[in-house]
Amino acid sequence: MKSYSFETTVHGKWLLAGEHAVLRGIPALVFPVFDKSLTLSFKKNQQNLTVDFNGLHGDELQLVFWRVLEYALSIIEIPTKKVIGKFHVENNIPLGAGLGLSAAICAAVSRWFAWQNWITKDSINDFAHNLEHLFHGESSGVDIVGVTAKNGVLFKHGQENNAIQQEWAPNWYLSYTEQIGITSKCIRAVKDIWQANLPLAKRIDELMLDSVNLAIEALQSPRKVGIKQLANAINTANNCFVQWGLTSGKVNTHINKLIKAGALAAKPTGSGDGGYVLSLWDGEPPSHLKSILTPA
Repeated sequence: MKSYSFETTVHGKWLLAGEHAVLRGIPALVFPVFDKSLTLSFKKNQQNLTVDFNGLHGDELQLVFWRVLEYALSIIEIPTKKVIGKFHVENNIPLGAGLGLSAAICAAVSRWFAWQNWITKDSINDFAHNLEHLFHGESSGVDIVGVTAKNGVLFKHGQENNAIQQEWAPNWYLSYTEQIGITSKCIRAVKDIWQANLPLAKRIDELMLDSVNLAIEALQSPRKVGIKQLANAINTANNCFVQWGLTSGKVNTHINKLIKAGALAAKPTGSGDGGYVLSLWDGEPPSHLKSILTPA
């Protein structure tokens, strides 16, 4: 076993409701995905800085990791060539799937910066949030909270985050649409609606807020009542994605497949237009779908 001077693990995330509207002050409900994770290790030595990867997307991650690291070092005005040692990255969070891979990298790098005493421990999430702007142009910070959370969180920009209190455990699952979603492109599509049709844009945000409030009420109600409310919340959020134009191609096909198989509700989780879909079931999903469904 290799001996590392530093090691940290962050995980994936998914959103129940609040996507995109969170940038405009609407709350969001974000949950961790513990079986999807990224581990960053570092070993001090006297050689030029290197990094190797194991797991998913090694080639793509190499470009992403160096971009994040170099940008982070530029913020604190430390030249990359002055940093020595070796990084190792273990990853099984899929890329372009809405499960927070870019946020995981930013959070892990920020923790390493704190270990180096280049930033304070209290500023880790804020520093990571700043780094994530690299990927999305404008990041709300909800993904950073999600990949570092230990349970579901009610997130609202600029306010203290609160753990979600659940009275029951829904049968909800994540499944991959086999279509890559590009977050920055989806953010741009939503902004275009705000520029072209302000009344419509406001109505969609109000609808997403309704979804968040319905979901909170559902999770805090008895299951018999809550499951119907939660299905309504998820379908309401999905309606927002439809109106934003972010359920195209395989996303729409995948959601229809789940509903036809008996799902009570389904929606994209993350920026949309690809990636993963969340589905809610009254009981266990059909056996022929279990190979594509991951418990959320």
